[in-house]
Order: sequence, then C-alpha cells, then structure tokens
Amino acid sequence: MKQGMVWLFMLLKRQMKKISLYVILLGIVGSTFFIRHIAVNFSVNISIGVMNEENREEGSDMSQRVLELMTGHKGLVKFVEYDNEEQMKEDVRTSDIYAGYIFMQDFGKDVDKQELEDSVKVISTEDSIVSKITNELVFSFVMQEYTYALLFYDTCETGYFDEFDEQQIAEDLRRFYEENRTNGSTFSVAYSGVKKQSNQMEMDVFDYISPVIHGVIGVFIFLSGLCGTLILYKDRECGTFARFTTVQTITVSFAEILIPVFLTGITGMVCLVFSGMYQETSQGMMGRWGHMFFYIILVSLYCLILSRIIRNRTIFQATVPVFLMASLLFCHVFINLNTIVPQLKFVSLLLPPYYF
Repeated sequence: MKQGMVWLFMLLKRQMKKISLYVILLGIVGSTFFIRHIAVNFSVNISIGVMNEENREEGSDMSQRVLELMTGHKGLVKFVEYDNEEQMKEDVRTSDIYAGYIFMQDFGKDVDKQELEDSVKVISTEDSIVSKITNELVFSFVMQEYTYALLFYDTCETGYFDEFDEQQIAEDLRRFYEENRTNGSTFSVAYSGVKKQSNQMEMDVFDYISPVIHGVIGVFIFLSGLCGTLILYKDRECGTFARFTTVQTITVSFAEILIPVFLTGITGMVCLVFSGMYQETSQGMMGRWGHMFFYIILVSLYCLILSRIIRNRTIFQATVPVFLMASLLFCHVFINLNTIVPQLKFVSLLLPPYYF
C-alpha cells in the first residue's frame, strides 16, 4: 500500500511538470469566464416601429391600448412609437428599426366587424424576414386587447349589470382580466431558460450560452485524458512496465491517465460553480459532483482502452485532433448536428463528451 502511494505521488509530481496540463487548465478557466463575460455583456434588441393613426374622436381607442401593450413589452423585440410615417420609413431604410407597423384610422371599427384586412400597414425591406416573425407577436397583442373587448361586450349584453356604471364595470373587468391573464390560471407555458424576477419573466442570455461552457469543459477534460495517454505510450516504449504484472501494469496505466483527467475535472467543476451555472441545493450539488467523478472515470477508461486498440503512438497522436473535432461537432457543444442529421447521434454516442 505504501509503495503504491509513493508511486502515485511520483506520477502526480511528474504530471505537475507537464506544460500541457497547465495549458489545459488555463484553457478551462479562460474559456469559462470569457464566455461568461460575453453572456453578461451581451444584449440583443430587435427594434420595431409602431404608429397609431386611428381616429380616437369616434370613440375607439383600441389601437392606442394595443400600442401601450407593445411599447411596454420587455424582451428580445423592442417596440418604438412613432408619430410620423415618413420618419418611420426612413429609419427602416437606414436599419435603425427592422420594420414598422401603422394602425390605420378605422382599425377599431375593422376589429369590431372582424374585417382586419388592410387595417394595419407593415413597412419593411423586401428581403427582411423580421416582419414575418414579428407579425405573430403583433397579432398576439391585438388579440389580447380584442379578447378583453369581447369580454366587456358580452358582460354588458347579459343585462345582469344594468344598474352598475359602465365605466366601473370596465375597470373591474380589466383588473380581473389582467390578473387571470398574467397569473397562469388561464393559459401557461413553461419556458426553459427564463428567470422570474420582480413578478416579470426575463430572458437571461447566459441560460442559452451556458451549455457552450459545459460542452467546452467536457472537451477539455477529454483532451487531458488524451494527453495523459501520450505519456503512457512513452513509458511503454522505454520499458517502465517491464517488471510489472498485468494487474500492476493496468493499474499504473489507468493512474497515469486518471491524474491529469482528475485535476482537469476538479478545475472544470470549480469553474462551473463559480461561473454561476450551478445554484442547486447541497443535495443537488452532490449529484453534480457525482456526475463529474463518473465522467472522470469514463474518460480515463476510454483513453486506456483506446491506447490498447491503437498500439502506435504516432498514429494515436495523429488521431487526437480528429477526436477533438468530432467531439466539438457531434456532442452538441456549439451546434447540434443531430437535429439536422439524426444518424450522427450514433457517432456522438462513441465520444465521452456526449455523456458530460
């Protein structure tokens, strides 16, 4: 036992002298916090112009209420109110905004008659696809206000509330309508990557970029295993294991790969925790650490088996970039090719980063 610990210490000491190990560790730390910095300082807004031409003197102000909903919207799409059509067109031409929507004079009447054709004018460039995307969003705001108008109309038509002031009915219905619309009791969708803050749902860019950090760290840990395997080849060539039994040879070979993988894995886990990716309870964190140790063992065994299959060190060294590129392409680090070509999933199953 004592001899085994001494041998393990000597292996660790030798690994700590390898420059490649420090390059990998620095790569993990640098890439994690670089991507984290990009996510924190990353902001995207698609600016869309909106304008109201509805004649409010005729008693309909539906378009104005729709505009208030749109300009108060928080998210990727930002609506900017205009009062001049020519200015809106000029801003579309100069790409200050991506598209513009003008609610025409008879918009409220057209909605009441359910004749929405030509009730909204859309201004965009010919090659723009933004308007095709935002059309649905604009329509949802219109339907949101139109639904309330139907509710108010049907309530008054029942005749049950004739003794009440119509303005008071409108205010009460508006309060109940908004409460049921926003609390999820009427209709709700569970969004992945959305955080709730101050009773508003906000998009956190880091939730979408964080899988890249996770995938990059998984590839770096795999790289450390491949580099450790190259050292193992050198020991085999110089006869280090000549006097070892088969069990001793396998044990020491596994330890040589395990040491750099373990150091890289622990560093990666610490980076994941401090980057803010893992914020679970202590029980959840235990599961995260357990998964990391599983991945460390998996990578070590994978590289050990690979070294037994590929006997020549030069050939193995030449395949290292191939394994890294395959991991980046097929294991959903930056893009998920499996959604484009489902058959590629079988390739990813053969690579350790898929299980990280």
